[in-house]
Amino acid sequence: MDTINHTLSIGTPKSGMDLFCNIRLDGKHLMRLHSESFVGGFLRDVHGMMHGGRTERLISPLEQYVPDYTITSVHIVDGAVEIYRSYLRNVFSGSHSGNPNGDQPVWVHIWGCQSVPELNGTWEVESAHTNNDYVRLIGVPTTIDPTAYVADDATCISKTYKNIASTQRYCMPFRKVYPTVGAGIRPISISDVGLHNPIDALLSRGSVSVSGVVTDQEKSIFTISAPFTNATGGDITIREMGLVTYIDVSRYALKTIANLHARDILQSTINLPDSKTLTLDYECRFELENFNQDTDLNGTNGGFLAEFAKALRRQAVETTHTGWARMLMCIGGGGTSMSSLNADASTSDKGWKLGLRLGQSNKFVSMTDTDLSPDASPETPYNLGGITHGTEDGQLLHHGMMIDDQVSIDEINNEAYFNLSRVFENRGATDITVKEIGLYAKNDDSTNRFLPKLIARKALAPADQFTIMAGQIRKVNYKIKMVA
Repeated sequence: MDTINHTLSIGTPKSGMDLFCNIRLDGKHLMRLHSESFVGGFLRDVHGMMHGGRTERLISPLEQYVPDYTITSVHIVDGAVEIYRSYLRNVFSGSHSGNPNGDQPVWVHIWGCQSVPELNGTWEVESAHTNNDYVRLIGVPTTIDPTAYVADDATCISKTYKNIASTQRYCMPFRKVYPTVGAGIRPISISDVGLHNPIDALLSRGSVSVSGVVTDQEKSIFTISAPFTNATGGDITIREMGLVTYIDVSRYALKTIANLHARDILQSTINLPDSKTLTLDYECRFELENFNQDTDLNGTNGGFLAEFAKALRRQAVETTHTGWARMLMCIGGGGTSMSSLNADASTSDKGWKLGLRLGQSNKFVSMTDTDLSPDASPETPYNLGGITHGTEDGQLLHHGMMIDDQVSIDEINNEAYFNLSRVFENRGATDITVKEIGLYAKNDDSTNRFLPKLIARKALAPADQFTIMAGQIRKVNYKIKMVA
């Protein structure tokens, strides 16, 4: 089947979603840096919100039932670091724990270690032995001195990927986002699951604030800010920073048991003296690709729109409302299928209205667009909202939306991606030329109400336009791609 492919970008400057950070010391501006380090965990959250169902999330076990344990001793055995404590196996005992000797990867998250700070961080488990109380780790530098470790200096808990509902309380996607800081220098990878050496627990973090979304024709911006005050009595060196979303804010707010969204290594370290405050202002920017005001002259343009930015901003401040996990759901049934099986679902809710839709206007994309064919009028040969579902001339049969089961991680190219696609069928007698592509999502916090909103749009230059001829079937694919 002939497929039309387009990409929506995350982590590419002036082409989709991007991150910048302004850093201040006691209110004085130190630097502004371009964050180039989205990690796979963030795209997994977006993927989960878009399909609205069960998804893989890197989580700790249910905190109410599984303890975090201090580490009694550290050893180097056969070229790898092992940690030990009697009954350390209990950190793998929860209903959402992983088997340290199984086929699926399991991590331990270690924090608070001052005697051997290189031990702090999130480390993949190679294996466990002797009742699983000795845990062998991958990647911990073997240059450490195990004899320098002070018993019970470090604390750990397990983390593993679990395929669970995105609305469960302890794993909401993109919920309550926090800036975080660390002292690690391990190279950045798209597969990072935590800071190398998180030091949040050493600092007094003030209240996190999230600004409103500021939008103009070309971009939408909101900012996530947090201050960190050094009250240790000595200087602290900061070498890395990032964004995390917490699994259980009440218990682990200062221990970075969290889902990592972004991580950066500073080119120049920051010295934070005692009693001084460092503030991170993470600027989430959503910019249109090739923004211009004449698609025919200047080329294809578009990308994520203000509604996408608003949905992520709502998640960034939300702590309790499980319905908001569905704020980007765009997987609807084909044709006239209802989008809900609930008895009180409206019969006007049509599955074709969610997901990929096509239109016949290539008016340049504005960040504030709310529908396909935004310039439609009684005089134009096209309609506001684009091509409708049906078998008559000028209509297209919308088959059901498809989404990849999982996010693909490409460590060699340091990128992650998943695909959204839909098959369109022209059963009319006239050819249809497609000049725009849009993505509609459920932008509402209810399981029953149905409110599709346009979250992405591309206006196509003449060279990128395509025709679905009478009797023809064509597939349209959006790749959501994130580059670290």
